[in-house]
Amino acid sequence: MSLRSQAAIIIAALAAGAGGLWAGHTWFGLNPPPGSLVVGAPAIEFELPALDGTRLARSSLAGRVQVINFWAPWCAPCRREIPVLQALREEFGSERVEVLGVAL
Repeated sequence: MSLRSQAAIIIAALAAGAGGLWAGHTWFGLNPPPGSLVVGAPAIEFELPALDGTRLARSSLAGRVQVINFWAPWCAPCRREIPVLQALREEFGSERVEVLGVAL
């Protein structure tokens, strides 16, 4: 897969994430606290269920770049970007990058 294709997939994923944020704000009234979306501000705390049944807290990943990918099994571009994200994690190592996949 070419670098251009990989970049297009990542941009599409970011656009989908932005759409999810907009939908959450519009439909569910999920408004971040004032001042929380400032460059350099701490990220909000959240937990996600892990595949092994435990809960994974965002704070447990402190010190690593955290990539959160929202995807769906029926979404062909989403499925194509998964190997790119796996390669990203393998290239930089799990000590530096953590990729969290959230299936919709």
